Amino acid sequence: MNTGIKLATKWVEVVGLSKKTSNVNKSLKVFTDEVTEFVNAVQTKGAAEVMDEGGDCVIALNSFFVMHFGFDLSELMQHSTDKIYSRVAGGKMVNGKFTKKEDLDA
Repeated sequence: MNTGIKLATKWVEVVGLSKKTSNVNKSLKVFTDEVTEFVNAVQTKGAAEVMDEGGDCVIALNSFFVMHFGFDLSELMQHSTDKIYSRVAGGKMVNGKFTKKEDLDA
């Protein structure tokens, strides 16, 4: 697990966040507020502010998953990578476009 994700996950536990302390809609509101701040930073500010707001988004999203579903971003990324890999295994680029194996065989 990434050290940053580990620390963010531990933070959720240390401050006592859980399904019992925050309902899913409140957690989603926190995340969407962070995304709004991130979008504003991308549109109007420099790289340092984008990094700051982007980090807040990642921490809010990780907290959401840990509190409400019991997995963190590293587990989510592994699941997604495995799923994508299984769909694209054996595929290749054809004329600048990725083509899945089953489409190559058709």
